[in-house]
Amino acid sequence: MNTILKIFKSSQVLFILVGILATSCGTAINNSLHSTEVSSQNTAPLPKPRSLVTELDQGIFATEMADVTTKISAPPSRQTNGTAKPIAVLSWPTDSCFLRDMDFPEKYLQPTESGRFESGGFGFVRENNTKYHEGIDIRSFKRDLANNPIDNVLCIKDGVVAYINNQTSNSSYGKYVIVEHSCLDIKICSLYAHLSKIQDNIKQGSPIKCGQSIGTIGTTSNVFKIDKNLAHLHFEIDLQLGNRDSFQNWYDKTYGPDDKNFHGEWNGLNLIGTDPIPMLRALNNGNSIASVLEKEPTAFVTRTFSDKIPYFVEKYNKLLDKKLDPTNSLIAWDIEWTWYGLPKKFTPKYSQDIKKKIKAGETIIIEYRKSTKDLAEKRDLFSIRNWQPVIGNRIKDTLEKLGL
Repeated sequence: MNTILKIFKSSQVLFILVGILATSCGTAINNSLHSTEVSSQNTAPLPKPRSLVTELDQGIFATEMADVTTKISAPPSRQTNGTAKPIAVLSWPTDSCFLRDMDFPEKYLQPTESGRFESGGFGFVRENNTKYHEGIDIRSFKRDLANNPIDNVLCIKDGVVAYINNQTSNSSYGKYVIVEHSCLDIKICSLYAHLSKIQDNIKQGSPIKCGQSIGTIGTTSNVFKIDKNLAHLHFEIDLQLGNRDSFQNWYDKTYGPDDKNFHGEWNGLNLIGTDPIPMLRALNNGNSIASVLEKEPTAFVTRTFSDKIPYFVEKYNKLLDKKLDPTNSLIAWDIEWTWYGLPKKFTPKYSQDIKKKIKAGETIIIEYRKSTKDLAEKRDLFSIRNWQPVIGNRIKDTLEKLGL
């Protein structure tokens, strides 16, 4: 009996040892396979997270933007008071997805010849932080044997193809596509530029699905000579400033009637871009576009004396601070602006609201943040003259495009 018990105990030990050994081998195999997959993409160790905000911006907006980053970076809750919260359907703009790595811009941004990854980001990121870039440049990860980029460019959300430019010679964007996304709370546009090819099935006015191929990353432009090694997708998230008439009036006044506007109201000069990364992050987390714009710091506030209702306000009525009152006489608009010149909030003003009235068409600055003065002057938004803030040419142009 003792002999049988000893054999049983020995078998137990052997069985346990075999189990441990098998588990260890399985773990080692799994780890080995995982390591192989990672190394095939990038053999370098993962870098620490870095911000796209330049040193110039950090001193001004770091504190104010912290709340936005915290709110839109948190993982979306799948349950809210016992009810399911829908998770946003979103695609990265190329087929090399970085939705989970948006906080690692050095992994996906295409730098300029400077080699600084920040130069592919949004804002004053070029030429020693003096040149503004309206959008981000996403680099190519896939090449054919001739080193030509073959990455697919993908639509980020369901929408409608608003505009297609297939003529490289007509735009600094080269071949580009604009998609409007009416499925969102604010009908933003996504813009895909410098394409080498646009898919034949992409037609202006036709619906397009999230993740559907738009074209191929390229180097096309009628202004810039983009080296093949620096091929990238120039990607923007935009709002349209004016309708066809108001923009064309501004265009003719600025460039003359003999200078042809090839793109109508979808000319890049009629679009105002915002930083795509916070927008993509918000959409990925199920947050609204309005919530992102609301959290953007207000750099200054203008008051324009006009009884007109801008197309911009009609199209993006979520940016209206309060509903229009048809029983009162509209005489002015108070407009809040971001540091880069996006009109983020419109407040209608009536006769009883304003004591000191100025003639129609005039615009004054009624409030501004001193810390944004340098950035505002760089963007030609406003400047200080004789101790008083004066609107710059860029704001004058934007107001004309708005039809005010």
